[in-house]
Amino acid sequence: MKNSGTKNWFKLLILAFSVIFILGQGRYSKNTNSQEPKNDLPIVQINMLSFDDVNAVLTSKLQLFFSPKLVNESGIVQDEYNFIDVLNFNESILTIKGNKRYAAFDNGLSSNYQLDSTLNHFYYPFDSYKINLIYFLDKTNSKGVIERVPFKNNCDFCSIRGYQINTKDIFDKNRNILTLETHIMRPISTKIIVIINIIVMWVLSLVILFMTISIAKSKIKPDIGTFGFIAGLLFALPLIRNISPMIPYMGVFIDFIGFFLNEFTVACCMVASAYCWILRKDSASH
Repeated sequence: MKNSGTKNWFKLLILAFSVIFILGQGRYSKNTNSQEPKNDLPIVQINMLSFDDVNAVLTSKLQLFFSPKLVNESGIVQDEYNFIDVLNFNESILTIKGNKRYAAFDNGLSSNYQLDSTLNHFYYPFDSYKINLIYFLDKTNSKGVIERVPFKNNCDFCSIRGYQINTKDIFDKNRNILTLETHIMRPISTKIIVIINIIVMWVLSLVILFMTISIAKSKIKPDIGTFGFIAGLLFALPLIRNISPMIPYMGVFIDFIGFFLNEFTVACCMVASAYCWILRKDSASH
């Protein structure tokens, strides 16, 4: 019976680790397209590089690719193209000169977006962010006429380590203006780890609290090693707090429901134990 029980626990552990591993794949994006455009249209590739949750700033790299039909054998684009990144607070216009050699990797636009949710990081790991990125493309033909150009986008690289990013393409009827609805949030694995860390801190601090109550009720002088145990936990709680994935600075929501209360409880227990140790006599002296 013991062997079967051990096997069942082992299977449950394997299942739990497998679920956490699957849920932990936070570096991905879900891209939903309203409709599939023609293959000969220009392609805007969006590479999301980083996200600063404290300042709510998303950093990306945009590149414009042309199909072979739009570039001649000499690698020259006949018309002049202007790609506009509306919400980029850096340089927001990428210009591809006409009648010049074109290379996609030499024509990039570094983008930084300021999200409105600058205080959402306080609710870590349940913080979420949303922004609608707006792009459009136009060209100037040989006659100097400016016209809007339909295009398609590639968001295969819309992923950032430690975040779950969902994107949805919202084009107008002529696919001339792209609104990329973007949601940024923490993966489920991060939420699970943070909740486990909070529970661990509470369990450890409650153990110290009950131990201190037991010392206070007894008339025996506590052993000097008790202070080493309590002091060790006093410095261990910040480490437990900081192992949470990509946690912001001290003072977020989980600190108020977990770390600060537990650190204060352990510190008070240490003072109470020291008080008993100072006032009480050794049991051997009785």
